[in-house]
Amino acid sequence: MKKLRIHKRLTALTASLVLLFSCVGFSASAEQSNLTPAEQYAAYIDSLDWPSYNGHVGMVEAAQIPESILNQMSTEDLVDAFLVYPLRVDLIAWDTYELGFQMVRRQFNGLDTLSNCPDGTIKILKKMQSISSATSVNDVNSDQSMDLFFLEILLVQPEFMSQFSKLLNSVIQQSSVALKSK
Repeated sequence: MKKLRIHKRLTALTASLVLLFSCVGFSASAEQSNLTPAEQYAAYIDSLDWPSYNGHVGMVEAAQIPESILNQMSTEDLVDAFLVYPLRVDLIAWDTYELGFQMVRRQFNGLDTLSNCPDGTIKILKKMQSISSATSVNDVNSDQSMDLFFLEILLVQPEFMSQFSKLLNSVIQQSSVALKSK
């Protein structure tokens, strides 16, 4: 009889714990759904156990943006994701920034996707402006300086410079039309 009572109590305790932990899981999922895709990627990166990866190749594979998040990302999200990409320093590990860019683009799905966004240049410029205007010259910290540095490297790449040329041509055409109408 005692064994039956103990068994019932253990079963009830186990069921209660299962119910409790399943509710916690739903709560965490609900909280995560309030995050932007860029914030979800940042949380994903923060959750990785970097010392457990044997080398650079393992880290590159682990740092990819999961497809479920990547498919939801706007261009702004892609710029933000690039800024939290832990291996972006690889841009400067090569002989030239262009070669570094090509290597990181091949290795990181977020940069490859950003490179194909028709509004990538504009969004990078806006991000640079927001970083610059958010702080005074005296308040700039090293992270912000590095963010600006890496975004500048992106902007000088042919993929983004060609967009910049199109933007400049568009502005010139609009200006000439405005002048002709006066």
